[in-house]
Amino acid sequence: MNAKSEMASWCGFRSMQYNLPAETSQEELLDRIALLNADKVIHGILVQLPLPKHLEQEEIIRSILPEKDVDGLHVVNAGKVASGNLVTGLVSCTPAGAMMLIRHADGDNLSG
Repeated sequence: MNAKSEMASWCGFRSMQYNLPAETSQEELLDRIALLNADKVIHGILVQLPLPKHLEQEEIIRSILPEKDVDGLHVVNAGKVASGNLVTGLVSCTPAGAMMLIRHADGDNLSG
């Protein structure tokens, strides 16, 4: 997470990191996400995966508002990307970054 925070800062984003103990309950994490969802100053939420085994990852991901889902893992965003809607769907940052690197190296002709 430190590398992500440093990169956000380098890009001019304000990044806040919450390091929760491994024994954090499902309810505590859902409550934290609800607060971040409601905060108009927060534009994106990223939950570091994988989560501890006692936490239900899918429920945690679904609790993030689709418009604040930085990883693009919410079912709404995954569905948009799967259907080719790259305009309003949030693409997961890893494949998006890979595509940017490929386009930078090879241009827009990605055939073959």
